Amino acid sequence: MLTLLAIVATLLSAASLHAGSPHGRWPGAARRAFGRKAIGFAIAGVALAAWIARLGIGAGACAMVLTWMFAFVFLPYAMTLRAGEPR
Repeated sequence: MLTLLAIVATLLSAASLHAGSPHGRWPGAARRAFGRKAIGFAIAGVALAAWIARLGIGAGACAMVLTWMFAFVFLPYAMTLRAGEPR
């Protein structure tokens, strides 16, 4: 259960940070960017704590970064597929 919490929190953190970035493809992503980034980093702290509680410091930090980077790479592709833009 703790692993599921860590995965969901990491993915939500990445989505919030992506929405707050200038490269976010969600409508109105430029507005309230600071708040979205702050929420994203706060959720990242919760996710990191959950990963560390589940796996320990070294493996937990690696799992957090791996899941985070997967989400950061996947989100732009998912938004492009959702928008139906040509490749």
